[in-house]
Amino acid sequence: MSSKIELLASAPLSPYMAAKLEEHFVVHDRSLLADDTALSRVASRIRAVTGAGDSRVTGELIGRLPAVE
Repeated sequence: MSSKIELLASAPLSPYMAAKLEEHFVVHDRSLLADDTALSRVASRIRAVTGAGDSRVTGELIGRLPAVE
């Protein structure tokens, strides 16, 4: 098990940003947003969400991520 904080990337990440985040975090790709089963498997471990200017992080999504700080 990793000691890194797990986060959900809610928008596409540039290769540079993805590499930097992956140095410090376990990054879950935004493709999880389209797969309820996959998101449910990791939702309780996701503690942060990252996005971009065009991202929408809804209250519904935050509600599905009980460990988000």
